[in-house]
Amino acid sequence: ENVSQQEFDLDKYGLELMVLDTQAPHQLNDGQYAQRRATCEKAAEILGVANLRVVADSIAKSDDPFQALKETLDKLEDDTMKKRVRHVITEIARVNSFVRAFANGKIDEAGRLFNASHDSLAADYEVTVPELDIAVEVARANGAYGARMTGGGFGGSIIALVDKGQGHEIAQKIADEFEAKGFNAPRALPHTQQPQQAAKSEATCRTKLRSNRNHDSVTDVFENRMA
Repeated sequence: ENVSQQEFDLDKYGLELMVLDTQAPHQLNDGQYAQRRATCEKAAEILGVANLRVVADSIAKSDDPFQALKETLDKLEDDTMKKRVRHVITEIARVNSFVRAFANGKIDEAGRLFNASHDSLAADYEVTVPELDIAVEVARANGAYGARMTGGGFGGSIIALVDKGQGHEIAQKIADEFEAKGFNAPRALPHTQQPQQAAKSEATCRTKLRSNRNHDSVTDVFENRMA
């Protein structure tokens, strides 16, 4: 297990991380997230391991990760459980792949991993909501290398890897789409500035976006063969 801090120098590659709060309220109080956790814990019990990280590490070290994943999922009878486990295992692999890709300046690959993560969270873990999916879709369509929801899902925020200076423009595109669909106005904060600059930028973004509303690797193997 490794909880070491990894270098994430956006300026080095002329990037910024756009963070956008969709203002869709979190819906975790109805037990859906707890259900997913319980499902994963039950799957680990069936597979005879302490947790799914053990399985993910074993699959990553296998000669054929895709086949190893398939064999693991075949041991689970419940289709929903299979989806949840597939997300967890492939997401662990994506994190490791992202660290390597970003460290080597492979920004297109890093963005693709962002996208794959969100798609898995939507299709297999099923924790996205329309606001999250549309924000991600608009970010991708307007030049983001990749975009994904972040946090527990069922509302909340997205992050997008974008060229430096493009975050606010993309956030405004999202705000325009939200207005058209009758969603709450989002709040955005590009994360490349010093703390004082970031605070000023956040205030500016909030004002403009709200006024608009008022104005009314291992993962390569998985993804290529699962496509």
